[in-house]
Amino acid sequence: MPAATPRSLLTSRSFAVEQLLCRRSRARADLVARAEQLGAFVSIGTSEKSPRLFLNFHTPIGRDMWPIAINPGLGKLVLFLRFLKSHPAFADEAVRAELVDRMEQATGVKIQGDNLGGFPFFPVQVVTEAGAIQQIIEVLEWAVAVASSPAPPTV
Repeated sequence: MPAATPRSLLTSRSFAVEQLLCRRSRARADLVARAEQLGAFVSIGTSEKSPRLFLNFHTPIGRDMWPIAINPGLGKLVLFLRFLKSHPAFADEAVRAELVDRMEQATGVKIQGDNLGGFPFFPVQVVTEAGAIQQIIEVLEWAVAVASSPAPPTV
């Protein structure tokens, strides 16, 4: 999870779901629930301008990763590649490019922002499309497997 002060970080799942997800989209809440079944844990960045719900995962090397965040206020699902690249499994730009490619295939949407070291995004409403949640979960499963791999990943 990104470094944060106690005031800027809340970890209450009920707050996250009620305030950021359920009232706006059942599909977003379903995505979070499916990610939690995969092992994700939720945290919330409470920026006044742009609160985000992070889907975090523990990895065997002892470093958590947060590959994706939901920003309902801006209507975006954001890939946090800038922070993900500091995880050894995603240090190689080709692996991050594979993550972006897989997410584009899963959502059927060209991800905005070609920066593999930044914060590319796609519209959050894609999760309402038939089968999208399952496909996004499959991409997250791949990312967790890559982060859990003892050998450098191949793409």
